[in-house]
Amino acid sequence: AFCSLRSGCRTLRRAFQAYSCTCRQVHSAWLSEVSKMHEVLQKVETVKLTMQDNIEQALLNCTALEDVEGKAARLQEDSKVFKQNANTLKRKQWYKLIKWQILLVCLVLFLIGGLTLIICAETGAFEQDDDKSKND
Repeated sequence: AFCSLRSGCRTLRRAFQAYSCTCRQVHSAWLSEVSKMHEVLQKVETVKLTMQDNIEQALLNCTALEDVEGKAARLQEDSKVFKQNANTLKRKQWYKLIKWQILLVCLVLFLIGGLTLIICAETGAFEQDDDKSKND
């Protein structure tokens, strides 16, 4: 009975050692899987943060693009107003130039007319023909 008890203890001890070894292997495999899973989760978190940064940057770029589009539209409107004002000023300056040219032509004609009258008066062109024939 003692032998069989001893043999049963050995068997039980071997079974416990085998179970213990199997538990260690399972535990080691489980830890390895948990470690791999942890690495994957860290990589996923890193990718997630990178994606969030990229999305924030894309939103900032969209906002900046909208600002540029708004400024371009305002610049287009301002250029139309500038062109209209430039055309108006061009017309005003043209009229002013024409006015001065007409004034200058009138002044030259007046001077020519005045000089012609003076020359004619000095040469006696305004004297009557009767006076000329008496003198001859």
